[in-house]
Amino acid sequence: MTFVRVITNIIVNKTVNNTNPNYLENITWTINVKNLGPDNATNVKVTELLPDGLTYIKHTTNNGTYNSTTGLWNIGNVNVDETATLIIITQVTKDSHNITNTVNVTSTEKDWNMTNNVYNLTIVPNSTDLSIKKELSNANPYIGDTIT
Repeated sequence: MTFVRVITNIIVNKTVNNTNPNYLENITWTINVKNLGPDNATNVKVTELLPDGLTYIKHTTNNGTYNSTTGLWNIGNVNVDETATLIIITQVTKDSHNITNTVNVTSTEKDWNMTNNVYNLTIVPNSTDLSIKKELSNANPYIGDTIT
C-alpha cells in the first residue's frame, strides 16, 4: 500500500483602501486567500480579529462565513488556483496611534511554505489637531460694558 501525502501552498494577503485615514473614517480591508497547490486544500480557516482602534461595520465574502466577534473566517475547501475574498468595512476609532491588523490562514493539509500564511498591515490614522483661540474686543472692560 502506498500513501501519498497531500500538500498545499495557501497564501494570504491583505490590502486597505486608505493607510492614513482620519478619526471616525470608514476604511475597507480586502483579504485574499489563494491555493497555489499542488493539491486542493480543505478546512481552510482565516483568523482576522480586528485590533483595538477599529470597529466592525459590515463584511462580504465570496466563499464561506465570517464571524466578526471571533474573527474566524471559515472558508472550507479551496481548490488549486482558486481565490477566496473577504471584504471588511471598519471605522477608525483611534487617532495618532499605529494600528496593525494581522491575518493568518491554516488548512488541514501540510503547507510547504508557511512564510506566506501570515500578513500584517499597519495604518497610521491622522492625528486630530484642534486648537481654540479666544479674543476679546476689550481687554479692560468696566462693569456693564458689553464685550465680544
